Formats: sequence, C-alpha cells, structure tokens
Amino acid sequence: MREGLILLLPSTEAAPLVWGHWRDGKISETGQTTLAEVGDLASRNLPVALILPGQNTQTFTHDIPKMRRRERENAILFSLEDNLSMPFDTLHVAMQDEVTIEDTPVSLATIISKAFMKEADEWGRENGLNVQYVLTDYDGLTGIEASPLALPDRVVYSGPLGHSLDIDWYDGPVKAVDQATILEVIGARLSGANNLMQGEFAPKSALSGTLQRGLRIAALAACLGLAVLVFESLEARAISKQAENVQAQTARIYTEQTGRPAPDNPARAVAQSARSGNVAPTQFLALSDIAFRALAEFDDVSIERLSFQDSRNELQLRFSYPSFERAEAVKLAMEAAGGNFTPGGVREQSGRFVGEAVLKAAGSS
Repeated sequence: MREGLILLLPSTEAAPLVWGHWRDGKISETGQTTLAEVGDLASRNLPVALILPGQNTQTFTHDIPKMRRRERENAILFSLEDNLSMPFDTLHVAMQDEVTIEDTPVSLATIISKAFMKEADEWGRENGLNVQYVLTDYDGLTGIEASPLALPDRVVYSGPLGHSLDIDWYDGPVKAVDQATILEVIGARLSGANNLMQGEFAPKSALSGTLQRGLRIAALAACLGLAVLVFESLEARAISKQAENVQAQTARIYTEQTGRPAPDNPARAVAQSARSGNVAPTQFLALSDIAFRALAEFDDVSIERLSFQDSRNELQLRFSYPSFERAEAVKLAMEAAGGNFTPGGVREQSGRFVGEAVLKAAGSS
C-alpha cells in the first residue's frame, strides 16, 4: 500500500481509535477518533488497513499441504481441534505459507470468528471505508523492539505467533511507544503480514476486480521489462482457482525483471505501461496465452508456480493434479492449444499429485 490509512481499532468502545496516514513508506499524520466518527477519515478516499485487537484471534503453525482452499481450511481446523472451542462452521481461517520464524519456514493459520469478521466488514462498509487489509495487531507489530507493548486498551506480544491481552488481565511490566512509531511499524509490515481478507472476505477489488464473474485478466506480469502476461478467454471459475497463486508470483516476477518493488497491483501497473508503449509483448505473452487457454476447462488443476526462462524461450510450471490421468489430459490440451508441452515426472505428495513441466511454442526445439 503506497498510500492509505492505518486504523488501529480499539477493543472497547470507550478506548480511542488510533489512525495514521501512510504515504511513501512513512507515517505523515496521526490522530485519534472514535468508532462512531470514523466517517471523517473515509472522506479521504484512501485504501484502509484495519488492525484488529488480537484478543479476537489465534494464530497457529500447521503442516497441512496445499490443496483447494476449502478442503485445506477444513483440514487445518480438524488439525487444531484441541485448541479451538467453537464450531468449525463459525470460524474463518486466514492462511499464510512460507513464513520464516527463527530461520525456520512455516505455514500459519489465523483463526477468527466469522461473526467478528462480518462485523468488521459491515462496520467498514457502513462508514464508507475502502478496506483492503485486515490484520491482527500482534502480526502487524512484528519487528517492534518493545514487547510486551502497551496500547491504550490492551497489551500486545508482537510477532506472527504473538497474542494480545486485555490490559486489566496483565500486571507485569510493559513498554510504551509513541503512536507514530507503532503505526510506522505496521505500515512497513503490511505486505508481509497475514491479511485476513481471504475467501468470502476477500476485498471485492482484488486483482483489479478480475475475481468477479465474467471479467478477465489483462496484462498480469512484466518479464525483463518487455513481456506482458495476458490471460484471454478464461472462464471465471478458472480465474478464481488460480488467481491467488499467480498474483503472488506476478509480484515476484515484476520485481525480478524490473529491479523495482512490486506495486500493490502489478497487473494494473503493467497494463498501464503496455498502453503507454513502454512494454511490448514477447514469447512470454504467447506461451502464457497458450497455457491459460488450455487450462480454461480444468477447474480441478491448478498452477502452483510459474517462471519464464528468456534464454530458452520457455515457460516453466508446477502443477497440482487430482490424478495421474488428469496430467495426461493437460498435456493433450496444451498441445491442442499450440504448445510444445514436456511434462516431468508426476508424483504423489500428501494425497495430491504434483509435477513440473516446460512449455514452448509448437515447432521449437
């Protein structure tokens, strides 16, 4: 988020809402208001990050492999059953993979009640807020030196696996930090924190609105500052299946190939650059078009990783298949779409089938 508002929500109506204006990597303005008067901030028409009191959430590590979102969510809940006291169907799960904690990569799941998420979502909408991030306070404050940290109405133990306590339940030493510093730490943490706006609570404008039925993705990634990855003729179900993984990888490719940090919406940035003539289609465009046209009818197959090797003019992909037979069907579809598709070995991994593959243009060696 290059510019926006950070709202540190209170845990009680009596406590103040602390806010900051994040712009170009720093907090330019701070203040306090009440939950009822937040409409004055909405008039600024900026993206908003809501920071929830951590007393309403719990974050755990897990080792559930990647699979369809709903299946994985259920598997995570069952694996954490002994730690949860509410019915599973009342809980929302926000997942985050490849998080490094003390030099160890882990997968995290933050659990929050759906009712609380809906309450926060409705509150934001009713007050005209363009909410794009919802974070826990302890995750947002990862990296702050002061811990436990005293906020106006609670004590926060910072970190991805941290927690928060009502201030009345804590009688030990705490550290006080000015609100500008607190907000700057949160602002710097936004891109690395676990955004709870996932699944049914995903922001409606995510990925330029392409997750909405009937819309398509255009110009999704730059390669060497020249190539545009364009997805044409994709059905909405295929987009929703693959967009989350592809968007994350797009940001990575954008940074690798341009040498600049990826903007909040790399798809929009690349599209604008293409329209202005600064980005021209290359082999990356053609291969990506073949791949995603071929997969348009495969709602049970997902791309977990993709990269383009410009020296060999090939697209390298990693797939997740429901069966060995489905892998062969993908190969035939890629070739029918005009590609030279070379699959690697498909292997079973934690109840699913994964395999790498290389895609080149038909006729190329």
